[in-house]
Parts: sequence; structure tokens; C-alpha cells
Amino acid sequence: MKSPKSKIIKKELQKKAKASIEVDLGKKIKEFVKSLGHDADEIGDEIKKASKILAKKLASKIKNVKKTINTKLNNAAEDVAKLKKVTKKDISKAKKEVKKVVKQVEKKAEGIKTKAKKEIEPVVKQVTSIKSVSPKLKSPVTPEAAPTPTVAVKKKAVAVKAKTPAKPVTKKSTPKKVN
Repeated sequence: MKSPKSKIIKKELQKKAKASIEVDLGKKIKEFVKSLGHDADEIGDEIKKASKILAKKLASKIKNVKKTINTKLNNAAEDVAKLKKVTKKDISKAKKEVKKVVKQVEKKAEGIKTKAKKEIEPVVKQVTSIKSVSPKLKSPVTPEAAPTPTVAVKKKAVAVKAKTPAKPVTKKSTPKKVN
């Protein structure tokens, strides 16, 4: 709860604000009346009353404006807090999705790795068997006589079209008829 001192201080500040508004309005009204060519000192009491009434009305409007500004600021702060929660949720969802994608990629990589091992193992066995046979032979092995491992390589034919340089277009001039 607020202490009574803070309430008293607020009221005093409001009174001072009203008084300063009243004084400023009084000065401006007097200047305006003088600019019209009238004697402002004769109607000074009426100017004070008018400035007092205007100060009250302005002070009440200022209070209303302050209230609306405070409510809008509070609503904006709540909206920011909600957005932070939403973005945190989105980030956590994105992290989960990234983890899923990484797992899928790892599984595919493992599958490719096992396929590659299966395809390479026979070739490696052939190469090791050739190496183990060659020391047992008395005569040197010629490269033509030794079976070489064959690996099927697919080549794609790429058609390349040579572009001919474009010829400049010349405009034929037609003679103009003179009448």
C-alpha cells in the first residue's frame, strides 16, 4: 500500500502543476487582450477566473491522457512478453525440427556408407588376392597377364552447342517522297 506521504506529495505536485498552468494561461490571455488594444488591467479579475477554469479543464484532460498512455504502455509491455514467449516456443520447435533433420541425414549417410562398403569389399578382396598370388609365382607377373579389377563408370554425354555471334541488324533506309 502507498503511504500517506506519497499521496500528499502527489497532490501537492498536482496543485503546483495547476497553478503553473493557470499563471501561464493568465499571461497569455493578458498579452492577447493587449494585442487587441484593450486595457487588460481593468479586466484582470475576469482573466484570472477564466485562466483558473481553463487550468482545471486542462488538468483533467491531462489526467485522462496520462491514464490512457499508461494503459497503452502496460498493454504494449504485455504484448512484448507474449511475443517473447511465442518466439521462445518457435525457437524450441525449430530446434526439434533441426534435430529430426540431422538424424535423418545421419541415417542416410550410414546407408550410403554401408552400400559403399558392400561395393568396395569385392574389389579390395581381388586386389589383395592378386598381391598374395604374385609372391608365390616364380616368374614375374606382367600387367597384361594379371587380372585388373574393373569398376563400371558411367559417363554422360554432354552436348555442347557453339553459339554463332549475332549479326548486327542494319536498317534499310527508304527514300522519303517529297510532295
